[in-house]
Formats: sequence, C-alpha cells, structure tokens
Amino acid sequence: MASSSTDASSNPDSSSISPIFQFSDADLIIQTSDKIAFKVHRSIMSLVSRVFRDMLSLNVIPQSSTYSSHQNIVNVSEDSASMDATLRFIYPFPRPVFRTLEPIIILLEIADKYDISIITSTLQTLLLSETDFLENSSSRLYAIAKRLQLLRLERATELILLRHPHILSVKDFTADEQDVITVDDVRKLEFYRAQRIPDVLAALNECLNEDDLLLEPPPCACRRKRSQNGGLEYQDECLAWSALLNLYRNKIEDEPGTDILDPSLREEVIRYTSCRDIFEYFFGEEYMYAGLLRHISQRVKEVPWTYSAEYEEKKKRERDESARVRASAVFTYEGDA
Repeated sequence: MASSSTDASSNPDSSSISPIFQFSDADLIIQTSDKIAFKVHRSIMSLVSRVFRDMLSLNVIPQSSTYSSHQNIVNVSEDSASMDATLRFIYPFPRPVFRTLEPIIILLEIADKYDISIITSTLQTLLLSETDFLENSSSRLYAIAKRLQLLRLERATELILLRHPHILSVKDFTADEQDVITVDDVRKLEFYRAQRIPDVLAALNECLNEDDLLLEPPPCACRRKRSQNGGLEYQDECLAWSALLNLYRNKIEDEPGTDILDPSLREEVIRYTSCRDIFEYFFGEEYMYAGLLRHISQRVKEVPWTYSAEYEEKKKRERDESARVRASAVFTYEGDA
C-alpha cells in the first residue's frame, strides 16, 4: 500500500532519482521499496488515480526536507521497475513490450491497487488481442479476471474454457488465483456446456431438414449397389456424409468448439471410409457439400455459449429443494417409536 509515513525509510536523502521521471516542476515524490525517487506531478497522479487523489486531498502526505518544501513524498511498496512501467502508461514515454504474462499481471495488480483505469483498460485490450496469451494461459487469465474484476477478459476466457473444457487446470494457478475459482464457477461452466450441446444438435438437424438445402447425394462408389436385375442403383444415403455428421456429433461432446468446416474432420472420415470418390466430394474446388457445411457452421455459431438466466433458475430450484428438505428434517432420540 502507499504510505505517508515520516520515518527514515520515507526520507529520500538516501534515494537515487529516476533517470526519466525527474521533472523540474514536480511537486510529488513517489519513493519505491528499493529507494528510487520518482519526481512527478500531484495534478496528474490525482487525475489518473482515485487512490492518489484521495491521499492528496486529505493532505496527510509529508513534505520533502531534501528536494523542495513544496514536494510531498509517498512511500510505496512497489519496486522501481514496476513503478517505472506504471508511470509510462500515465506519461508520454515508450511503454513496455510484453513477451510474457507476468509483467502484465503485475501492472494489472498495481492498476487495481491504485485505481488507475487507463492501465486496466489498455492491458485488457492488449490481452484480448493477443491470441497466444489467451489460448495458452486461459485458465490463469480467467482466475485473474475474476480476482481483479476484469469483466471483458472474464467473458473472453470463459468462452475459451467453454470451447475447450480440458484446459481448465488448477495447476496453472498461483495461490491467490486458486482462492478465486469457486465450485460455483466450475459448475456454471459445466452447466453452460451441457445446455449448449443439445442446442447445437438441434441447429444441425434443422439445417439438414431445410427443404432448400436438401442435397441429392453424389453418385459415388459407396452408394452403388447391384439391383436384382443386375443393373446399378444407388442407396439413398452417402456413407461418408453420414460418417462426417456422426463424427461431428461425437466431437462436440468433448470439444464443444469444434467447427464442422474443420478439414481434419473430413480427413478423418476419408481414412476409414471405403468410398473411392470421397476426396473429390469433400475437398474439390467447390466440393459437393461446401454450401451446406458453411450453412451449418454459421447456424451453430449463432447458438449462445452462456445461459446465465437458466443457470440462476437452476440454482434457485436447488435452493428451494434444499430448503424443503431441511424443513422436513425430524430429530429422533433413543426410545422413540
């Protein structure tokens, strides 16, 4: 926490001055845990940080006895590297380049502590635009978003965890982050997935039954059979197409984010179907089922991922049932009939 103490540790006599943040008209000194003094401006810090504004408005911060009588001193627990990076989001200096997640988390925690919204907003936007951070650290970012109440980041990571349920792993969390993820969070994600799967299957069936999208199956080898009079006739169903639909239905049970347009699904079907013509119909320039697959993909994307109202209703039913059971509880004793 920021401190306005007047002990020796808050006196900048023994401090070095930041090589960048040493404005000649500064009227506020921020002294870090490693004794680096940042000479900045009360007005700017009050504008960007509610915490600094409140401290400065209460006029409880001691004045410097070293630099100038009009300069107040704030002793903070952050080190100079963290404070330097923080101030670069407030003043027009080059900002850090983030190659790992940890520096971002440190700055988000500082922004939360001092209520610096420009840092919170900027770093949330950065994380939402960086696919590597989102995909590789989604479990941890979900916990961080909940702990620091970063609603945009929470929604984004929640969607990733819904699409890929197997990546929610507590081993990625720090101790602070483990305390944030609750049983209710896990149950909510499981409920959302369970609700969405039948909706996806219903959307798939609706697409397959739309009259203007019904396909005449291709005249491929897997449909040919000999008629009783020795001629060739075709079965109603393309075996490879049926196999693709069944594979997709099974995949979304484990990986709800599976897209029916994913070429790997068709590649898998090709590996275990005997139709010699299937490659042409599944991977041609304008393959036979392209339009229908695109339509199914778009329709499935329209199915919601979250079911907040339904989940709250489910919890209400559970609470009501729990209350009913408790109300019917009877205490019995030895000798009771």
